[in-house]
Amino acid sequence: MRWPALAAIPLVGCASLIGASFDDAHPAPTDAEVDVVDAHETLPDVSIEVPPPFVPTSLPGLAFWIDATQGVDVDGTNAVTVWHDLSANHYDAIPPNQATRAPKLVAAALGGKPVVHFTAADPDLLQTSWSGPGVANLSIFVVVRGYATSALRFQSTFGAIPYLIFPIDLAANAASPSFWLDVGDTQAHSADLFTYFDGGASVLETTWSTTVAATAATFLDGKLIEQRIVDPALPPASTLFIGGSLPATGFQASFTDGDVAEAIVYTSALDESARNAVEGYLLDKWAIAP
Repeated sequence: MRWPALAAIPLVGCASLIGASFDDAHPAPTDAEVDVVDAHETLPDVSIEVPPPFVPTSLPGLAFWIDATQGVDVDGTNAVTVWHDLSANHYDAIPPNQATRAPKLVAAALGGKPVVHFTAADPDLLQTSWSGPGVANLSIFVVVRGYATSALRFQSTFGAIPYLIFPIDLAANAASPSFWLDVGDTQAHSADLFTYFDGGASVLETTWSTTVAATAATFLDGKLIEQRIVDPALPPASTLFIGGSLPATGFQASFTDGDVAEAIVYTSALDESARNAVEGYLLDKWAIAP
């Protein structure tokens, strides 16, 4: 039996399917469709907590803090009338009623920030109401630039030599400035911590401890310069001066030629972590390369 011939099947429109996969039948999603997020999908939390900026008041024992970027009152000539102590003690610095002049606030002078400029020839001087230190431990930080003789000084109220000089210039000339810390109640009863610095902007530091092996250490821009055994007491009854001191019996007054930007004093010997926090804050703030 012969079957009837089948009619030819037209192939028009089918050629495009030859060699195509099953997935090709579904077009790829557009960019707009890819960007659509399921309303029920929860994205992971990728936020990063940024620690708050360091402030000197965050450490215990803050006894004194002056900062040229805040708390400086001036007259019409930019001469300082009050440099406010930002600690809770309010040991504000004012020009003494002596034959001295007030230093001047100079804008945008260091790291784009103001400084208080002292001139030894005038001389310029500020005196605080702090009578001390009279404590077992002490940590001092001061940002200075130039021939910074006696940026901070505790001077005896009894007219004897100063108890603490920070820093003083042993070379007595601007060409070779040095950093020297002197603590004691007589000239023979003192500890001298000494190094040279180049007269540029620097963070000078000392930690003084009479409870931990009676040691004192000095640092320059965060680097340990010297450490030694010291006398086991810090005498009281001395006034804190900024920029030098008044003439005293048996001691020639010396004054600062240079800038003081910030000074911080703690009545504790800060550990390494705390000291690094203060150093980092000062170096970064005043744009000083360590």
